[in-house]
Amino acid sequence: MRCASLLGLLLLIYATGNEARGVKRWSKERLTWKFGDPYQLLSNRQQLVIRKFVANAFDEWSSALDGILELEEHKENLKEPPDINVYFAKRNHSCIENFDGRGGIVAHSAYPSVGLLHLDGDELWHTGDSRKGDVDLRYVLIHEIGHVLGLHHSKFKKSVMRKNYRSSKTQKRSYQLSKYDIRSIQKLYKFKSKHLRKYLLA
Repeated sequence: MRCASLLGLLLLIYATGNEARGVKRWSKERLTWKFGDPYQLLSNRQQLVIRKFVANAFDEWSSALDGILELEEHKENLKEPPDINVYFAKRNHSCIENFDGRGGIVAHSAYPSVGLLHLDGDELWHTGDSRKGDVDLRYVLIHEIGHVLGLHHSKFKKSVMRKNYRSSKTQKRSYQLSKYDIRSIQKLYKFKSKHLRKYLLA
């Protein structure tokens, strides 16, 4: 995700490997996610608040998937590591793409089945009140999780997967998926389910 100033804030949303237009999706029927703070950038209170917004964003996609693919928070007693890791980082953080401070790249994610979603810790984030920051955390989370699940950018105006969106001090943004987003994610994973059933019955 990149941003530039244009009558407010124009965010160009970026996902690792976005040039590849092939169909990519998870082969599992259940995914676990974890929000962590490996670089110790957040207070305990901030971690609790942000974890709630991360959970809400995953729940939004989980509702759209309607049981086709389950998205659950990773539990510490599980032996397997989480499928998707979400955390804040700054500058060089041992990833393919570095962050660049405030502005520019504000987040990045990867298509299945890498399972990463990183947020730039140098940005001024807000959770609905644009007077308190430049970048809308809730919107970015929903968008980037779409990429993590396998969706590409969309040209549909109301889609949360639009590459560009404008953030202003007066704009009210929806944190719900559009009908287009719901159809897109269901099509991606229903195709997988039908393919698996056909394979198992052959």
